[in-house]
This record gives sequence, structure tokens and C-alpha cells, in this order.
Amino acid sequence: MEIITLDSVLPQTPAVKTNPLQPKLQHSRVEAADLLGVSLRTLDRLVADKQLPVRRIGRRVFITREALSRFTKSDHQTGGAL
Repeated sequence: MEIITLDSVLPQTPAVKTNPLQPKLQHSRVEAADLLGVSLRTLDRLVADKQLPVRRIGRRVFITREALSRFTKSDHQTGGAL
């Protein structure tokens, strides 16, 4: 009797390896919120208010490294009254 394993049935694809020294070109919403130190809700609000531009690939939303850098260097409105 022959034993069938997943390795013999599924095609072998090489794992995608990323270089940890090379920064990513774009980040997911969760990654971007973490990098900015804000909640996901706050990030979504910044995107909705067009303070932070996004790239869409299908249904997925990405924020570029340049957009995060521009946002952190720019002046932006605060939510509270002065």
C-alpha cells in the first residue's frame, strides 16, 4: 500500500523570501497603523478624510512607504478644539 502525503500531491512552490534589510514598498492597513502608532479606526479616518492616500489592488488597500513618510513630516489637523 502506497502512502500519499501532501508533499506528493501539492505542487512545490518556493517560499517567498523577503530581505529584512530592504524596506517594503507598501504596507497593509494594519501595518501602517502600527507604524504610525494609531488605531486601525484612526487610520481609516485619515484615509476617508483624504489625509493619507492609499493604493487599491482589487479589494486590498495598501499605503505606500512614501505616503507614510509624507504624512509624518506634514502638518495635519487635530481633532480637538483649540
